[in-house]
Amino acid sequence: PVDPAMLYSKLLQWLPEGGSAAVAAAPPPAAGEDIRSLLDQVPGLDVAYGLKNLRGRIPNYLRLLRKYADGHAADGERIRAARAAGDTDEVRRLAHSLKGVSGMIGATGVQGLAAELEAAIREGLDAEIIEARLAAVEAAQAATVGAILRLPDAEAVAAAQEAAASAVPDAAARAAAVEETLRRIDAFLAEGNVMVMKQARE
Repeated sequence: PVDPAMLYSKLLQWLPEGGSAAVAAAPPPAAGEDIRSLLDQVPGLDVAYGLKNLRGRIPNYLRLLRKYADGHAADGERIRAARAAGDTDEVRRLAHSLKGVSGMIGATGVQGLAAELEAAIREGLDAEIIEARLAAVEAAQAATVGAILRLPDAEAVAAAQEAAASAVPDAAARAAAVEETLRRIDAFLAEGNVMVMKQARE
């Protein structure tokens, strides 16, 4: 006769490490979920819009955001320099460019303020109004860029997502194998079949 308690005790020893946990534990969250929560904390960023344009690919969005931060963080200074040089056309061009690129990545806060600045320049409003709107752009841009630069590296996130994607099928396959082994042992035990020991060792 086979002692079921002893058999299951031995079986747990023979199973690969982590096998029993794979049956009960839920799969780990996707690598993108925690990153999405960090993206949502970036001031003035419409993450849903930005990800929609990139088909939800978070690493690609992170790369785009970093490129934006590297290339446009100093746009306020450039606008000020153009104003000091009396180059109104360049001031308007820089404000228009900042408005456009901010809209493309979903930085709607900066986009809206840059649009107001462009309008003030185009309409020839007082210097005080232009200065106030430029200061608002700079403040919003600094907050957005600062938060972007604190986001995880895009390549690290991509690697984490790939690792998570490959681990889930492995864990699922291991859990399915364990479940099938236990099912067979239960069937053998019910029949009093001596093959149960051979199955357990396998």
